[in-house]
Amino acid sequence: MTDREAVEPSEPTLDTPPVGNVSSRRAIIILIVSALFITGAGLYRVNHKKPNVVKKITSETLKDTELFFGLVESVRRESRVSFPIHIQTGANTVSAVELHIRYDPKLLNNVTIEPGRFFQNPTVLAQSVNSDTGVALLIIGTLSPRRGDGVIAIFHATTAATLSSAMTLSFDPATQVAALGENETVVKSTTDATIPIAP
Repeated sequence: MTDREAVEPSEPTLDTPPVGNVSSRRAIIILIVSALFITGAGLYRVNHKKPNVVKKITSETLKDTELFFGLVESVRRESRVSFPIHIQTGANTVSAVELHIRYDPKLLNNVTIEPGRFFQNPTVLAQSVNSDTGVALLIIGTLSPRRGDGVIAIFHATTAATLSSAMTLSFDPATQVAALGENETVVKSTTDATIPIAP
């Protein structure tokens, strides 16, 4: 061996990279793989969020309308009498009313029922009297729904000669009131009338 060969170090080959470089490359690869894994997991969570469940809230019908008979005075036998039927809508905007008024056909004859002035130019959808069952029916509607109070209908009849005690006019359970924004009847209460007989 010559002195020149002893002094000059051998050059590293391409097949055997320095140990320090290998460690650095491995560290960088591990960091890149870790970053990709974390990023991918985050994107998976973002793209697979649980859908928001929208709960349907059902509101109850606002029943705020009252029906009742007006001031009732004593009546005489064999006389023509009229009984106004009042409505108070409260917070309801009323568009139609279906009245079923019960009476005693043995005590009242020639019964009729007609719209009052609560609705302006109401449309009469049904109007009948069944003297066998003692039920007067009136269904009216309007293109101008409204709130407030007033006379929704008037019940007319002729008293019989056989009157001896007080008689009753009552609202049948089939009575209904329709209002804007409501799918069911908005009747809150009904008040029947007890009619005294004059001596």
